[in-house]
Amino acid sequence: MPSGLTLASNGTLSGTPTSSGNFSFTARATDAFSYTGTRSYTLTIVAGSMAITPATLPAPIYSSSYSQQLTVSGGVAPYTFSINGGSLPTGIALSSTGTLTGSPSSPGTYTFSVTAVDSSSNLTSVSQSYTLTIATPFIDITPITLPAATVGHGVQHVDQRQRWGYTLRVRYRLRRAACRNEPYQHRHPEWHTNHRRYVHFRGAGQ
Repeated sequence: MPSGLTLASNGTLSGTPTSSGNFSFTARATDAFSYTGTRSYTLTIVAGSMAITPATLPAPIYSSSYSQQLTVSGGVAPYTFSINGGSLPTGIALSSTGTLTGSPSSPGTYTFSVTAVDSSSNLTSVSQSYTLTIATPFIDITPITLPAATVGHGVQHVDQRQRWGYTLRVRYRLRRAACRNEPYQHRHPEWHTNHRRYVHFRGAGQ
């Protein structure tokens, strides 16, 4: 009998076959007077087609948590997943149960192939190729323009740099002595020795 199938005393053949191939067996029936009859059978179990889904993956976000479950249709569960070609994005890993998890830490385009093997006796497998692109972080500095300044008066301004949900606040003030005999210039705090700097970090939504 094919593995996974059974023949009940009432003549019912049932179950879930776990391997493909041709199987020959003989069934025997006995009546109330102990007379018997036999019949030989050949049963062909065809390997069902397997597929890994989804066909494409959602794009991860740089330095953000990522989780995606891969599933298999067809074959015999449970399945074992592995990478059989290419490379995953840095910071992302594939578990044997088909879960992609992690936090991508390096921008770039990554192509890799995932293989799933079922639990049938002949270990049927299927592969699926994927491409993931991790975008380079975007940093924005505001405001676009600055208000005019007056010589001899203090100037205070706030630069806000946004990087994936976090804001870097840079405060500075020009000393009056630095403005007496030269025009007002807006410079980055690290480039001006007469700036007093105050740096505060705050998370998004704070």
